[in-house]
Amino acid sequence: MPFQGFIPATFELLRELQANSNRAWFADNKPRYESVVLEPDLDLLSP
Repeated sequence: MPFQGFIPATFELLRELQANSNRAWFADNKPRYESVVLEPDLDLLSP
């Protein structure tokens, strides 16, 4: 899918990650991370 920009949920998750930088929090939120951070990043890097 072509990159369409980041959504507000992306920045919300990144702020939460900054406040909760630990393995347990990330494990609980990994699916959310993949959908709002990783997938858009991969879209951005795709030709």
